[in-house]
Amino acid sequence: MTLSVPYSFVPGTKAKADEVNANFIAILDKIEKSNSDIEELNTTNQTKLNNDLSNLSEEGQEIIDSKADKSEIDGKWVAKSAYIAQAITITENYDVTFNLSSILPDDENVYEVIISVIIRTGTSTNNCTAVFATSALCGTMCLCRAVTRTNSNQAAAGSNIIPVGKDRKIRFFSGSETNSDSTAASCNFRVAAYRKVS
Repeated sequence: MTLSVPYSFVPGTKAKADEVNANFIAILDKIEKSNSDIEELNTTNQTKLNNDLSNLSEEGQEIIDSKADKSEIDGKWVAKSAYIAQAITITENYDVTFNLSSILPDDENVYEVIISVIIRTGTSTNNCTAVFATSALCGTMCLCRAVTRTNSNQAAAGSNIIPVGKDRKIRFFSGSETNSDSTAASCNFRVAAYRKVS
């Protein structure tokens, strides 16, 4: 899948909220297009599957019928623009667990969640700010990293897909690369989309 966004950001320049939002909208539009394509393929494949299974015995058909409804597994992406945390400062010891119960459906399923972050470094040369995430279902995943190369802060944005279990918790932390505080109240974490996977 090829994805392009309308705006690119250059180190040393400020990111405009409208441009960042336009990039998120472009990503969400691509997700919706992908969902449509997947639905079309699923319909085509279901038709082929029905034709290919037409010679199954009654017992074989009962086994197939008893399996989970395939449309309920690896479901469609649901666009959801919801902040987990806004205007936060990432410190060298930042380590906070957030509960996504108010964002995800109230059920016992596992979801994949697209997490997007925006960070801004401190203003001294070689200030490094990095954000990592983990959940009960995955190891550490890097979300975003930025380093100040001149005496002005640097902005960076990143995203990743994090599996979230029944506990609905994601832990965000700065990791050992972070050597100074980010620009005060300049970092945001948000959910861009989610889908049920089991």
